Amino acid sequence: MKKYLFIFLILFLPFSVRASERNTVNIYFFHSNTCSHCKAEEKFLKKLEKNYDYVKVYRYEVHAQESQEYISLLEEEYQISLTSVPVTVVGNEMIFGYQEERTDREIMRDISYFSSYYYQDKLGERFKIKTLP
Repeated sequence: MKKYLFIFLILFLPFSVRASERNTVNIYFFHSNTCSHCKAEEKFLKKLEKNYDYVKVYRYEVHAQESQEYISLLEEEYQISLTSVPVTVVGNEMIFGYQEERTDREIMRDISYFSSYYYQDKLGERFKIKTLP
């Protein structure tokens, strides 16, 4: 009996340990302090950070001088022109605008995927952020 228990633990314990590990998921949130949609998304993102220790949100206020370099890198990396907000990048997926239920669902789907599977954090590399395991 002990032999079978030992074999079971050797074979299946590594899978259960790996299943509980999560990749860090970086979220890059480009917003304006005067935008009502941005404020609504900000509330949602704060809840995510509180509830999921593997989610990290980086915020960039588009009118702030210190954000201009990051905006340029975003535009260069994704070949876009940032003309409206909010723009949110989760892992490597970009989301334009905010519609509460739809956007929340998209963000949660992306977090679920990128926390489970390896991804190349393109913006994190460009922004010199290193949090992936």
